Amino acid sequence: MHRLSFSHIHIFMLGALLFGNARSTRAQEAKADPKLLSDSAIAAAKWDIQPSPRGNIMYLDVPYIRHDSVTVLTLTVSKDRTVERPAVVSIMIPAPVERSKDAFLAFATRTTHPDGSHGMVIDTNTRTHVTYQDCNPEFCTIQFKDAYSSGRISVASADLYADLLKYDFLVLIFFDPMGRENVVVPLSTFRSQYKTLE
Repeated sequence: MHRLSFSHIHIFMLGALLFGNARSTRAQEAKADPKLLSDSAIAAAKWDIQPSPRGNIMYLDVPYIRHDSVTVLTLTVSKDRTVERPAVVSIMIPAPVERSKDAFLAFATRTTHPDGSHGMVIDTNTRTHVTYQDCNPEFCTIQFKDAYSSGRISVASADLYADLLKYDFLVLIFFDPMGRENVVVPLSTFRSQYKTLE
């Protein structure tokens, strides 16, 4: 599977934005390693596509640094034939995960500064509380049936499919026994590859 490294986001800024401790505005810029926001890094985020009995499944392995070692979470999008929107969106996070603490996701856009460098702006209206559907000794799974979520803070139901197509990044914050983890997933290649599915 294709791998990229998108984890070095400023932990305090991200935590404040997603947990509601920052100013109450619609968009907030998070500090990130400029290399991770470059065109080449984003283009490297190629999804694997595998046929399934009902259609196709897209996979993206996302390496990130967990307490000085590299580990990988997997984002999957399952699509049935002739149905436009995904049947299931799943995030598989390697164990151990602290299930007693809240996990959140949000979406962000890439910006370009006057000097040509890139930044990432989180749309705080997309903050979404997520729960784990299943955990085993190897990983915990978050699932969204039909790519909808009832955990969006600003609305009763969130259309994650629309967000996956609209935004440049998915931002995920969760906890393990040693503390908070931040992972950022680039989405531009999702848009182009998803369109090729039947």
